[in-house]
Amino acid sequence: MICPRCNKAIPDDSAFCQYCGFQTAPRAEEKPFDTATDTNHPAAVSPGSNPVNPAPGMAQYAPPARYCSRCGGLIDRSSRRCTACGRQYFRPASAVPVIVLSVLLAISVGLNIRQYVIHSNMTETVANLEAEIAEQEESINNLWWDYLKLSNETDFFRSHAVIVPDDGTNLYHLYRCEDLDLSSFWIYNTEAAKQQGLQPCPKCYP
Repeated sequence: MICPRCNKAIPDDSAFCQYCGFQTAPRAEEKPFDTATDTNHPAAVSPGSNPVNPAPGMAQYAPPARYCSRCGGLIDRSSRRCTACGRQYFRPASAVPVIVLSVLLAISVGLNIRQYVIHSNMTETVANLEAEIAEQEESINNLWWDYLKLSNETDFFRSHAVIVPDDGTNLYHLYRCEDLDLSSFWIYNTEAAKQQGLQPCPKCYP
């Protein structure tokens, strides 16, 4: 509804314009009231009260009066309550705090999601690394046992086997000897080589 006097939008069920106080709906008939003949309600007179005039040069500002949309009564500026029917008017809530809280909530949710994703990725990475470490440890253990086995075999052959090349020197050697000719050779145990009359190589057995 548009007020015919001030052209401002007002609720459709308003009986009075809340901006200018114009009656938009016909008021119920009221009994005429004559202040001159009514002895039960004498007019209130404040003796000695004089109007206060503003000081010269001082600008006086008064906010525009607001009127009740229900009864047309004046709305008190401080309490925002109609002085006639008592209807309470509330200031419209500002949307700024709601917007700020919504933005902060969205940021908080976004950060929580980001932290969750990072934590999930780190957890998966740690699990993969732990599995890889366990696999490498198993491989190291297997290689260690292979090394011990080969080391024992090497020590056995080094202690009980000699190599006799077919070079006519009648010397038996160890595998690491630099004079060893491996183009044609025999392998003896140490005792058998001695029984055959073979002599140890002076470089292998100094």
